[in-house]
Amino acid sequence: MAGRAWYFGSVKVELTIYTRSPIRLSDYCAGVEDTLDGCHGYEFTYLPILFEDDAQVVMADVRRVESEEERYEVKVTFL
Repeated sequence: MAGRAWYFGSVKVELTIYTRSPIRLSDYCAGVEDTLDGCHGYEFTYLPILFEDDAQVVMADVRRVESEEERYEVKVTFL
């Protein structure tokens, strides 16, 4: 990838969080999106994984499922 993202179009993120305790879904989703996009400086993009900027996320489906096992699943669809 030579330090650049390989997808620049719109993205849909589906996030399912399995946990016993209540959480702020928006905070959790923001953290996942920040992990998948590139870290930005004024003149560069550093280490993008799937897309360059979380502003590319045009649809998000985030839900919590009651579970004893704590984990999450992420599905990304390139639109």
